[in-house]
Amino acid sequence: MSTMDCAPFGIDVSARWFDVAAGPAATDVQRFANTPDGIRACVSWLAGVAGAGRPVRVGMEATGTYSLPLATALHAAGHTVYVCNPLSLARYGQAMLARTKTDALDARRIARFCAAHELAPWSPSSAAHQQLHALVSTREVLVGQAQRLRNRQHAADYTSCPALVADLQAPVLAAITAQIAAIERELATLAKADTPLGAQLRVVQSVPGLGLTTAATLVSGLPLHRLAGPRQVASYVGLCPRERSSGSSVRGRSSIGSLGPAHLRRALYLPAVVAMRANPELRTFAERLRTRGKPPKVIVVAVMRKLLLLAWALLQSGQPYAPAHRPAAAVRQGDGHAHTVPRPLSA
Repeated sequence: MSTMDCAPFGIDVSARWFDVAAGPAATDVQRFANTPDGIRACVSWLAGVAGAGRPVRVGMEATGTYSLPLATALHAAGHTVYVCNPLSLARYGQAMLARTKTDALDARRIARFCAAHELAPWSPSSAAHQQLHALVSTREVLVGQAQRLRNRQHAADYTSCPALVADLQAPVLAAITAQIAAIERELATLAKADTPLGAQLRVVQSVPGLGLTTAATLVSGLPLHRLAGPRQVASYVGLCPRERSSGSSVRGRSSIGSLGPAHLRRALYLPAVVAMRANPELRTFAERLRTRGKPPKVIVVAVMRKLLLLAWALLQSGQPYAPAHRPAAAVRQGDGHAHTVPRPLSA
């Protein structure tokens, strides 16, 4: 019997434990500690339930670092793992008119969701990509903390004790600044290394307007193995227009919405503003949109999308960016229009 012939298992993961339902209609839900010993016990229990050497399908909600060790162990044991979008699971529960929320019910609901939908299997990223992700996410947190301290100092300048606030915050701000610099040095070391990850970082940095920080954010945040084409890439990041119209009364303004990783959109905003001036091709593209009467925000988002798709195309080809002085590759997007992505030249 193949993996797809059996009903999927559902797992609800929390920081201290996780609950496993052996199928959508399971009456008995097993609880294990979310520790190395508990994960090993779960893998052994699954082998006993499904039969030794028989892989099963297992679905769980994406809960960041809480679900990563369990998902990695299940994948290593040969099981098919689905790491589901929390928003999709929440909307599924609402569609099922779920009135009660417990860990056991959530585990069974995840199993029903996986049985009802065609999902892409999850696989762990390499150790190098996990290291890159840790550096990028830690830097983002530290940059946010430093900005909050500067904002607090700016507000204190209008009080009677700005010097006191500055003295109190100075050591903390200096430590954060030093740590950000250390992370950026580590990112530079990764980019110079003769490794597949280093090659990816250098390829993205070859695009005018995309620096090391943006390249690291894109490489660590784009699941290239799951994004089959430009339309999927733009949709994943949340740079696809969302139309709101229904009947004769609903005529909402189209927007990109709030779906997708927000940190990837933030990483592309300033590079897009710079590229509109520094990159001749994108400058021409932006001017063409202005002559068509597009608002400034729409133009910036369009340039962000261009940069994203260009970075994706270069990562797919492994070749550095070069100006499109020869015919460009037309890529048809979800908006029905053909956009040109400059062909990278051979190194």
